[in-house]
Amino acid sequence: MAAVADKLGKARALKEQGNEALKAGEYTRAMQHYHQCLLYAKGMDNSAMSTIVPNTEPVTPEVAQEIKALIPVVYSNMALCQIKAKKFERAVWAAGEAIKVDDKAVKALFRRGQAYFELKELDLAEADFKKCVEIDPKDPGPPRELHRIRQRHKELEAKSREELKGMFARGGLTA
Repeated sequence: MAAVADKLGKARALKEQGNEALKAGEYTRAMQHYHQCLLYAKGMDNSAMSTIVPNTEPVTPEVAQEIKALIPVVYSNMALCQIKAKKFERAVWAAGEAIKVDDKAVKALFRRGQAYFELKELDLAEADFKKCVEIDPKDPGPPRELHRIRQRHKELEAKSREELKGMFARGGLTA
């Protein structure tokens, strides 16, 4: 059990180091720590390791539950790093990985929604923010983001109307 406990301790420490780097604005370093944390956490998965290494120490249900809780948090933090670094496609991927493990990971849904918004995928962003509201109706962040989406839709509609007016005024459209 010592090996599993050591690995779990190392994974926790790497997550904390990632959190510290994130707070310091060192997104690349934070990503490195989070990536290493995931390697430790995923390396303790019994199903994968037992087929490769027959004498792998079994993981208790408590440890398995902690690993399952750790993974989406780390992926969600990775998504935040990617958003801060303006790498929105990568943020969508990282948040999506968190959501695969826990489909009620509100922070991951919120961060994926933010990334979708920046990628101008307004319908996808709206769906994520609405799911956040369903899961945690008291969180003020998702309604604020939904308001931003409505504002962006209004701006796009106004711009489209102006472009159409200009086309008709110039005779750009013919029947």
